[in-house]
Amino acid sequence: MIRHGMRCVAAGLLAAGLAATTVAQAQDAFMFQSGVFSNMMMQPNVDRMLKRNMALARGDGQLLQRATRRGGAASLASGEFDPAGMDRAAAGGVKKQTTVFKPAGASRMPALLAEAYPEAARGQAERSFKQLLSGYQQIERQFNIPRNDVAGAVAALLAGSWMAYRNADFPDENFTPLVRQMRGVIARNPDFAAADAQQKQEMYEQLAILGMLTATTQMALKENPGTPDAQRIQANLREAGKGYLEQFLKTDADRVQLTSQGLELR
Repeated sequence: MIRHGMRCVAAGLLAAGLAATTVAQAQDAFMFQSGVFSNMMMQPNVDRMLKRNMALARGDGQLLQRATRRGGAASLASGEFDPAGMDRAAAGGVKKQTTVFKPAGASRMPALLAEAYPEAARGQAERSFKQLLSGYQQIERQFNIPRNDVAGAVAALLAGSWMAYRNADFPDENFTPLVRQMRGVIARNPDFAAADAQQKQEMYEQLAILGMLTATTQMALKENPGTPDAQRIQANLREAGKGYLEQFLKTDADRVQLTSQGLELR
């Protein structure tokens, strides 16, 4: 995700042991255990939460399908999404709403995600997930995304998943249009409007962390191809990226394009 913005974050995570360049470090770094990116590794309650959070952002899918059809430029130009990223009143009288939430309390998601790891590794995993969330908040500042804007977290997950699946860089200039597009989709979703602050906070944190995890790992593998067991890790990473894209978009990951106009399905 985001070449320039992510590079400093990834460097800090590398230094912290999230990704390692020596054999000894790689054996200890939880990110590079072979099964890390297996979707089945998630605890059932965390996996259920992810599916719920994706559905909460996606809504019934009709707006998302219209927004991401081939020809996204025409879609934006036609006024389906406001150029400034603010929602217009949706057909059928859906009221405008903000995608920014007020936190309900302290962050719980790093600890919940760490439950997927063996007990001895949970402390390190939780610290690492906290670092990833903090790293995403640096991205918010860099791109002038309001703090606690769920649209940015959704865009981070899509960008990180796309990077993992394609093993490709994601240009900085494509991130803001993607955030703007997701803001339009989420802001029209009545289910999101009905969600409480705790649900929105969990959604924001989980999607931001997973987006950062996929993105920084892809970057680390690309810059350190000699990492032990790299081929298996890359395969698991690619499968995770594919799974996240298809679960959210309900379509084949090969159709997903992230362009200067946002997300398009081709």
